[in-house]
This record gives sequence, C-alpha cells and structure tokens, in this order.
Amino acid sequence: MDLVKRLLVDPKIKYKMKLYKKVNANRNVRIFTFKLPEDDMILGHACGQHCLFHAKIGGKDISRTYSPTSICSTRGYAEFMIKIYFKNEDPKFPAGGKMSQHLDSLKIGDVIQVSNPSGKVIYKGGGKFYITHKAGTLVVNTKKLGFIVGGIGITPVIQMLRTIIADPLDGINCTLIYASKTEADIIGKEELNETAKKMSGRLKIWHTLEQPPPDWRFGKGFVSKDMMRDHLFPPSTQSLNLLSGPYPMLKALAKQLSDLGYSKQMYSRYF
Repeated sequence: MDLVKRLLVDPKIKYKMKLYKKVNANRNVRIFTFKLPEDDMILGHACGQHCLFHAKIGGKDISRTYSPTSICSTRGYAEFMIKIYFKNEDPKFPAGGKMSQHLDSLKIGDVIQVSNPSGKVIYKGGGKFYITHKAGTLVVNTKKLGFIVGGIGITPVIQMLRTIIADPLDGINCTLIYASKTEADIIGKEELNETAKKMSGRLKIWHTLEQPPPDWRFGKGFVSKDMMRDHLFPPSTQSLNLLSGPYPMLKALAKQLSDLGYSKQMYSRYF
C-alpha cells in the first residue's frame, strides 16, 4: 500500500506551492524551489512528466507546462528550472513570455498553482520506458539511451539523469548531444560534468554552439547528421533516443535520425 503523500492527486484540481528560493542559473534561466504543503509530501509526478502552472495575469487565466528537475522521491519541495522570455528581446514576441515573466516577478513566499502531471515519456528505472504514441503506449526496455536537446530542453534530461544516479542498480548507458547558442547559455554545465563523473563512463556529453569561442573544442553550429552518427549509439532495438527542444529543431532531428537508419521506435520527443 502506497502511504506516501502526493500533492498532485486529482488532475482536475489546481494545487498551491509556495516559492521558497529563486536562483539565477544564467542571464535568463532561474531555478525555482517551491515548498510543498507538508514536509513529507512529494510532488506526485513520474520521471519524464511535466506539470501545468496556472496564474491570472493581466486579468486572464494563463497556463504553461514546465518540467520538474527534482526527482520523484523528493519530499517537501519541488524544483523547476525555467527560462524567462523577457519583453522586447524577440521581434516575433515583443511582449515576451507572460507566465515566465510572472514567475520571475514572484517574491519569496508567493504562491503559484500547479496541476496535471503529464507527458509522452515516463521512465520507470532500470532502462524501462513507457512511451505514449497516437496508437497507444509502448513499453521500451533499453540499455543505451541517447538525449538530443536544445536550450531549456535540458530540464527533463536533468531530472532523468538525477533519477538514474539516485539508483545504484540502474546501469543504463547514456549519451547527450546538447545544443546551445553560446557557452554562457549552457544550462547546468557543472552538474552535467559531475553527473558524468558519477556515472563512471556511462554518460558521454557532446556540446555544440551556434556562436562558439575561438578555443572551443566541441561542436559548432546546429546538431548535424555527422554529430549524431559520431555521438549517439548506433541504430538498434537496444537503443532509444529522446529529443527535447524547440519544435523546428525536433522536426529536423526526426528527419535526420530517419536518414541515419533509426526507426520511429528508436526515438521519441519528450512532449
């Protein structure tokens, strides 16, 4: 019998979390730590899922999805790493992100509403995944896991890697191709490097930058077929690749993976 208290029990209810801490990860990414109503309570998401945040902004009800970076067993609080889309930075979206700017304006002790953990990919540990497609849910067992991510798409990967290293019996092998604009935009770089050390060779990381510095020793430009050929596990029924990032990037990656011989059962978008 499951005696663990969960916050997100009923998908129809909006629950409250209180902001406990906010830290700058870089210029436009914040790490938000929210306190749960009880110290022995967990958020109630599965590894790989994201949650809906709700707020009334400018008189309108706004909802957005964000991936927790804290693992499922974390008690008393939940952590989210969120990119802030500021006003007047993107000509296509001069108003910026309504929810992200609202979150950035929160003060310690302020409350946010959260609900409905969901997602296409759920990791059960030990290389076992449940992946939801239009035709239904596929159970995938893999020993070789690849991540291809862009920008803030790293957040569900951080949660999954934290879950893997928290279980000493989880021997899955991983590789990560991580695309960013500049070196300063790499999110969680130090943690990723520490995770690679803890996994003792079972995590390989390859970065690629749109604007690399002169002494950059990793990839340059967008994720390419050559990068995937060199840094992913070869196409196999024993390998799975998870994609997370902007939609145009994911669409291009799916085409390239297909060209490289990966079947649709060998890769999936997170959302």
